Amino acid sequence: MTTEYYSGGVELLDEVGPLWEKLNRHHARLAPAFSDFILKRTFAERKAGLIQKAGPGRLRVDLARVMPDGRLVGYAISTIDEERRGEIDSIYVETDYRGAGVGQALMERALAWMDEQEVHHRFLFVRVGNEAALGFYRRFGFVPATIRLEQLTETKD
Repeated sequence: MTTEYYSGGVELLDEVGPLWEKLNRHHARLAPAFSDFILKRTFAERKAGLIQKAGPGRLRVDLARVMPDGRLVGYAISTIDEERRGEIDSIYVETDYRGAGVGQALMERALAWMDEQEVHHRFLFVRVGNEAALGFYRRFGFVPATIRLEQLTETKD
């Protein structure tokens, strides 16, 4: 099997929905203190937020498919804001394909797009509990800049 990569914009967002759901459940397992909050968020909400944040032409979706069956095994979503700051908003690779270069290829494609768009600042967020991903991001020059703390409060229904 070979892996093929495709890129596009908003029109490809719906394709990543099932993998985003897996990523969301993964984050909920890693951060039990925030699992209720994480699991309440829907892909439709995430999609709407990405579209609103990026604006026309400033959102890119990179997809990885195994051939010949065309099964989607990974994606990266990147955005550029009005100040020309680029964010790797979401990246996910199916467990069976981790360590096979799929994540690296997705990151390289996203960062190359940012180069083409003359982005001057790049960032990403790592969910608490997912510190194992830090080594992957360090390979691309990303290092921790801040630690954000949040107070857990009970919501009244």
